[in-house]
Amino acid sequence: MLNRRPLLSMTICWVVGSSLAYFYNISTLLFIWIGILLVSIASWILQWVHFKLLFIMWCMLIFAGLYWEWNDARNVSLIPSAAQQSADELHKSAVSAEGTIASALEIDGDRVDFTMEVTALSMGNKQTANKNSSLSKLTSKEKVIVQVRLAEQKELEVVRLWKRGQHVQMQGILERPSEGGNFGGFNYRNYLHLKSIHWLIKVKGTANVRISPALHWSVHTIFAWNDSIRSFLGETMDKLFDGRNAGYMKGLVIGISDDLDPETFAHFSKLGLTHVLAISGMHVAVYVGTLLFVLRRFRLTRETSLTIVIMLVPCYVLITGASPSVIRAGIMSMIGLYAARRGLLKDGLNILCASLLLLMFWNPYFLLNVSFQLSYIVTAGLIIFVPRIYPLLSSLPKGAAGAASVTLAAQLISFPLTIYYFNQFSWLSFIANFILVSFISCIVMPLGMASMLFGIVWISAGKCFAKPAEWLNEITFWLVEWLNQYDQFVMIWPSPSLAWILCYYVLLYLILLMANRSKKSGEVIPTLPDETAPLTTTSLMNGAVSPRNRKAALMGSLLLIGFFRLLYTGYQQENMHGAGLVQFLDVGQGDSILVTTPSGLNMLVDTGGTVHFQKEDEEWRERKDPFEVGKKVVVPLLKKRGVHELEAVVLTHGDQDHIGGMLAVLENIPVRRILFNGTLSGTEVMEQIMTVAIDKHIPLYAVHEDLELKLDKYTRITFLYPETREQESSTIEKSGEQNKHSIVMKMEMNRGLFLLTGDVESEGEQYILQNMNSSISSFSSSSSSHRVDIMKIAHHGSKTSTSEAWLKYWRPRVSVISVGASNTYGHPNPTVVNRISNEGSLIYRTDLHGEVQMKVKDGEFWVRTKRTAP
Repeated sequence: MLNRRPLLSMTICWVVGSSLAYFYNISTLLFIWIGILLVSIASWILQWVHFKLLFIMWCMLIFAGLYWEWNDARNVSLIPSAAQQSADELHKSAVSAEGTIASALEIDGDRVDFTMEVTALSMGNKQTANKNSSLSKLTSKEKVIVQVRLAEQKELEVVRLWKRGQHVQMQGILERPSEGGNFGGFNYRNYLHLKSIHWLIKVKGTANVRISPALHWSVHTIFAWNDSIRSFLGETMDKLFDGRNAGYMKGLVIGISDDLDPETFAHFSKLGLTHVLAISGMHVAVYVGTLLFVLRRFRLTRETSLTIVIMLVPCYVLITGASPSVIRAGIMSMIGLYAARRGLLKDGLNILCASLLLLMFWNPYFLLNVSFQLSYIVTAGLIIFVPRIYPLLSSLPKGAAGAASVTLAAQLISFPLTIYYFNQFSWLSFIANFILVSFISCIVMPLGMASMLFGIVWISAGKCFAKPAEWLNEITFWLVEWLNQYDQFVMIWPSPSLAWILCYYVLLYLILLMANRSKKSGEVIPTLPDETAPLTTTSLMNGAVSPRNRKAALMGSLLLIGFFRLLYTGYQQENMHGAGLVQFLDVGQGDSILVTTPSGLNMLVDTGGTVHFQKEDEEWRERKDPFEVGKKVVVPLLKKRGVHELEAVVLTHGDQDHIGGMLAVLENIPVRRILFNGTLSGTEVMEQIMTVAIDKHIPLYAVHEDLELKLDKYTRITFLYPETREQESSTIEKSGEQNKHSIVMKMEMNRGLFLLTGDVESEGEQYILQNMNSSISSFSSSSSSHRVDIMKIAHHGSKTSTSEAWLKYWRPRVSVISVGASNTYGHPNPTVVNRISNEGSLIYRTDLHGEVQMKVKDGEFWVRTKRTAP
């Protein structure tokens, strides 16, 4: 294949060269290149590949690596050198900046985000800057993200007048993007780095922003017109469709996903249908097909129709937002249409490779884009795998066989990337895609496009197409929601390694290859000596089996065994080799601790939670999809680490920063039991948690002192608090002061002792100390000294907890403080920190160190943190 398709060979070398440059530094790359050169020479000597192709491939690999390194070396911020300060010194500095709005505005609640090309920058604002100082001119334009927090609702009308290309001056705070505090968690700094953005400017209110017309014409002017067109089309769709149909159809037809209902998106995502909502090759194909159909009705020649469509494809790419997937589809369709017009030989793989090389040369960082990866790998997979799957389904009707082979190929190809990035897969995904993709692409999308086009001229005419589309949408929504009821079909997968993914594709290809050969040999097999009739499947059943077929059957069996073994190992959580693991997650101002026992059971202690301070008359500040730490942080981390089930969830008390993420956990992760402090906080969130738990038939246990929980033979938990209370069995006490009832638990795992304290206050600490000798049974000889190895400091280091007597009694070797960076409470209290240090305890803080992981085996500990800090 490599000899017959040199462009494919060159593309593979370019991707490999760029990937190696991403993973390794330049010194390691030199050794790798030398190794590849030696292998290439050996291949030439053995006459596996022609020398000329081999030389071109090697040059492509080297050039791709050097091109990546060159681009990465240029991707640095110029602001520190212009300000003559380090990046750390500039972080959270007041600045005055001017430049150009370089993106469409995203208005969400009380926040406005946009990209700005900075041309000049000075330290300080109007009030603090020297009157005689001028803005420092940057040698080239640098992009930054601007976040404007609106002070009043009337400012919404002001920002709606801002447009891309306008000149802007502002005063704000310069900040570096956060790196993310958890292993495997979202890294905002790295995400923006791939967009060549290194700084944020945070502005309070529109009073600190001054907008003026563009100083001169630029490419932003064209994009501003495009923004206006997208906005107009979005408003047209709002007039045509009602409720959630409007947001759904805007995403489906023109790629505007801002108004898509979050719950609808979650339902589609769970079934692997998000590609329907993101503009991709399917949408471009429908667009091109519709245009060709319309142009044929006007009796235009084939060449003229193809030429018009080629010119209109870039317009659709721009209008739909120009994501990597739609750019790929647009370039491929233009190359294919041009080849069709010229009557040239069309090769799907060559067209795909040509578009990939163009995009990678334009922006090498596309290689790391999820949409880019899915788009190209799935498209290449369809080209390679569909011809091998279709013959296996030949017993089905022709149309059904074609649709099933495409759907099955897409599912098999996208599976590794789906579990790598999203960590879940639904067995109902094939059914949902088989039924809905053709239904949506062939009926709903054309209706949506027709309604939009007619609605531009006359809304009433557009509604003639919109109404049928809405009826069909309701059928789609109903089916998706019905399929999502069956949680047992959803599997959680840890993110696999690159080697695992490569092995998956190789085994899958070989299995399909063997299956096709077996199918052909099963129909007619070459005759044996002294026989005049062909050996058929019937004669095989009677015992006539050729050695060749026997070997093929054995090889196929071995491949299938290897494939299912690969899936089994990929599904398993990381093997701890007999060690226990306690992970103090960075959830900002809150608590969440994931415990994995040596036998592989998982327990979650608290779930974090986002605290919202919003007044009743400020509903306008509400975001369309508000950030919730359980949904955005805790659940993704649990999935990424392959937590298929939580043996127990301990809710130490009912404060929002400890239980706010529980609803997201219940919606996404199976939970076997919930342990709580026996009281209710009376908040809406607590009531929802209890209702969902009862609906899901999850046992609820109210714990108190002296109770024990044995997770496995290596892990035992003793509850020290809250105190035992007498109450009627049919009622649960409500208490607004939840800290007074916070659960405190002592955990022994692999001869390591942990004390997890929730938000217990000094009153609770005193109660525990007074009752230790009489009410707590010693569960190991080492506990007689009362010393613990690890203590989770109570209440984020508040001065109301962690008394001197408490510390002297437990004498923790290591203390962990779960606390949010720059929190408004002043946690941890400096006096408490000094008190812990004076006891000789090593301190880890999630605001400084990020996630803190502690592995324990046979009483020995290994600690690692996400960030390095004092």
